[in-house]
Amino acid sequence: MKRSGMTHTETITTKIVVMDDHFLYLPLFYAKHRDFYGFIPPHYKVDIVKSADKTDISAFKMLMDVSSSRNADINFAVCDPACVLTAVGTSPPIPIVLAELISNTAFWAVDRTDRPASFLSELTAFKNIISFKPGTTSYGIASRIVREGKGNHAPTIRPVDPGHELVRLRTSERSTVALSPDILGIDHLLFNNAEFKIYLALGNTPEYSSVLLTGLMTRDDVFHNHKELTLGLLEAIQQSMILTKNRMPDVMKYADDRFGPFGEDLVRKAFDRADEAHVFPDNIVVKQAHWMNAADVAADSMGCPCDKTEALHVFHQHIAPYSHLTQQAVSKVYGRVADAFDKRQPKPQIWKTCLSIAGWIAAGAATMHWIHWSAPITLLVAIAVGMYSARLISFKEKSPGLYGHWALIVVAVVSILGRIGFQWDRWFVWSAIIAVVVGEITIIHIELQGRGQ
Repeated sequence: MKRSGMTHTETITTKIVVMDDHFLYLPLFYAKHRDFYGFIPPHYKVDIVKSADKTDISAFKMLMDVSSSRNADINFAVCDPACVLTAVGTSPPIPIVLAELISNTAFWAVDRTDRPASFLSELTAFKNIISFKPGTTSYGIASRIVREGKGNHAPTIRPVDPGHELVRLRTSERSTVALSPDILGIDHLLFNNAEFKIYLALGNTPEYSSVLLTGLMTRDDVFHNHKELTLGLLEAIQQSMILTKNRMPDVMKYADDRFGPFGEDLVRKAFDRADEAHVFPDNIVVKQAHWMNAADVAADSMGCPCDKTEALHVFHQHIAPYSHLTQQAVSKVYGRVADAFDKRQPKPQIWKTCLSIAGWIAAGAATMHWIHWSAPITLLVAIAVGMYSARLISFKEKSPGLYGHWALIVVAVVSILGRIGFQWDRWFVWSAIIAVVVGEITIIHIELQGRGQ
């Protein structure tokens, strides 16, 4: 797609490069799974690929490489946006930070210690720190911890590829801590190995809270030449973010299928942990405060002070001029959500209402004439009880449980009317009513069990 002059009858392939296949990139992966909800023009085909050496810097370099055929179709990247700081003042193209995908430092320190910590400095007590390789946020955090250690007591960094940090921790010696963003893998480890604990959630520390950790990035040529594609991608990610934050059942099932299978309980715990750490933002517009914190963390990872004036300059050069498209995408998606909530049920036509009333009057008169004067009252009570109990249990629409519930109500009504109007044997009637009660209890039990209650 780094070429122009193509007609819309041709399929244009574009790729999003990600640092690695992280659980926390779920909103992007789920948007792809749902074919980007149809927001992307049909002549574009979007794929997601991994970076060459599973680092943020590698993903960024692949995005900015406009000279080699190997990276010709890569036009977006999901990585640490602080990579932009190293590209300031270089030759075109210009990198752009489009969206905020992870809005806090989503790393947890896991070890075998029972005592939880509150401050980053407490991690200097460990002998070894397992992190990702140089060129990642994880390695930058580990580097800061090492610098805070004193002399020979500073921890040693043990770098691994993403996805191997918890595996390495299992076979490591004591006094080893792993920095991991894999909340699903962490909860699986804690569930199956009682000796491991979460020592520190880095997003709760003063040094690493409210940090733009991961963003969607592109180049100025892509932004200007493919605005339809860019807007559609932003809309899709924002919609996916809403569904993820609200833990929609299909999102949770997809998460378990793609990263598991771990089971619904562990997936729910992972979502709980993400909520507690404020990992996913409410909207994907890049916040200036989060960017400034990201610049501060990036400078600190290199052991130098942050030039806040330069960081603010980068924000106004590489983020702010392009944020109107992200804001437009967010407004569109939330507008659709608002429209969905504002929809009113159409008012029933008058003739249908009159016909319904006439039908009930006729049914009441017929039962009173042919059965007993109390038959209409029995019908009314049965319908009221049936509707109240169905609402109380919250049966799903058109579910077997709902149909079974109303079938049992019909059996109960027929039994009672048979006893009143036709003097059916009372033992037969009582047996039918007992069967109805047992059946209703069974249906309720199955319905609640199906929801995991």
